[in-house]
Amino acid sequence: MAKLSGKVALITGAARGQGRSHAIRLAEDGADIVAIDLVASIPTAYYPPAVSADLQLTAKLAEGEGVRVLTRSPSSSPTRLAPLREWRFRWTAASCHAARRGIRK
Repeated sequence: MAKLSGKVALITGAARGQGRSHAIRLAEDGADIVAIDLVASIPTAYYPPAVSADLQLTAKLAEGEGVRVLTRSPSSSPTRLAPLREWRFRWTAASCHAARRGIRK
């Protein structure tokens, strides 16, 4: 039995880089993954934004470890917390959170 089996990991910035690597690593240890990333252009960012395909690749790689994965790309609107509410109703409270995000100028 994996040491994180039955746990849920909430990972922001999950589409690429450190967020993706955290998602995969936690999935390897058996945690179900809630992968969130803002796949939209950010005016102050100096690099290209993640795209939906990036987030879907993270999901595919994590699912390959045999865990459940929920991916969402919240907007900047007042409903941006909707993905978090959805996951809580589907599964359970998060056991851990890895906050990853891009660096802005």
